[in-house]
Amino acid sequence: MRSHFRALRNEHGVALPLAMIGLVVVSILVTAALVSSSTELAVSGAHQEATRGVYSAEEGLEAYVSSLDAQVRANPLVPLASFAGTFAIPSGGDASVTLRQLYRRNPVTTPGAVVTNGRAVYCITSTPVRSGGRTSRMLGAFLQFDLTPGDLRLNVNGAGSFGEDVVVKGNSEIVGQAQNVSLCGSVGAVPAIETSKDGTLETSGSVTLEGGSRQTEEDTAQFRARILGGKTPLQVAQKANIKFGPLLGSTRTFSNNFRARSDVATKDSANWGCPDSMDGVTCTAAAADTSYYPVVGIDARGGQVDLQGEHGQGIIVVINGGLRVSGNFKYKGIIIVDGDLDVTGTLQVEGAVIGLNAIQVGRDGTNHLGGTVNITFDPCVNRRVQQAFNDDNPAFTLGRPLYGWFEVVR
Repeated sequence: MRSHFRALRNEHGVALPLAMIGLVVVSILVTAALVSSSTELAVSGAHQEATRGVYSAEEGLEAYVSSLDAQVRANPLVPLASFAGTFAIPSGGDASVTLRQLYRRNPVTTPGAVVTNGRAVYCITSTPVRSGGRTSRMLGAFLQFDLTPGDLRLNVNGAGSFGEDVVVKGNSEIVGQAQNVSLCGSVGAVPAIETSKDGTLETSGSVTLEGGSRQTEEDTAQFRARILGGKTPLQVAQKANIKFGPLLGSTRTFSNNFRARSDVATKDSANWGCPDSMDGVTCTAAAADTSYYPVVGIDARGGQVDLQGEHGQGIIVVINGGLRVSGNFKYKGIIIVDGDLDVTGTLQVEGAVIGLNAIQVGRDGTNHLGGTVNITFDPCVNRRVQQAFNDDNPAFTLGRPLYGWFEVVR
């Protein structure tokens, strides 16, 4: 028996193979343990980095939205522009942030002053940036802003309002509002002509001023500020749908043979809407043009622009100069002139005209209403065109919280 066991242990036995097998098994187990440990460490590191990236992306996104909220609270009437750039993460580092508008519906105010608020939906993304490049984690969400009508409130208290002197002559009829009339928020008598205390009125020829005239106690500067509700002509013109001249950032030049007409596309710069209720006006695309009340901003470039005709509706704002009407022009709405207003042709307006005399141009800086002038104060038209302006230039308010979150792994 002893010799038998001795045989198992010698070079002809199985002890050595068993030992080798044991070593192999131990090696496999140790290797597996080491591989498992390193794999777990690698997975753990990747998981930590991914988690850190997600939290950083969320922090960058939330911080940027907070800055947007502060922006619209401070300047609610400034539209949000698309954005693509870096934004500081409060805990340190930067995030690559993008903001894109996906949808916008402006508020709608009916002629009866019933308001349906609008909304704008944006997509915002945030990707944290680490040293060595951008991480692979991007977070995104949707952001909604509520849109309410803007704040243009013109205080027009005359068919014609003039900051300084005005001369009315020729075949002119200017109609204010009777004492016993109350229409569209306008109550009581409105004169045909209203001037500041610095202005005088002179008439000659066949002139009718229904409602008479009134001189206020305001100086010219106070008169302008009150009529425009504290705004400047430039601030109103900058919101225009149609712009002419470099001061308004437009390469389009207003030529002196310009004719506003509605026989072109609705969004054409020559289409200023169509006042179908005015005599002698024919609307080519009635459905589109009669509900179109554009704001037209014109940079007179220090001089006087000449309007030949034909018709339009909405608000016209002439800045940095004056306006001369030498053709036959019919308009439903409000005409605001930074300088003086001269009429040598035929002008028919339902709404109001305003000559602010803030800049002296033309013959002597005096407003001259000659030729054939027919201006009728219409508070309903005045309110309607301001409603259209405010609907097109709404105030932004941050609406619902971030929603529709998504993650992109690259």
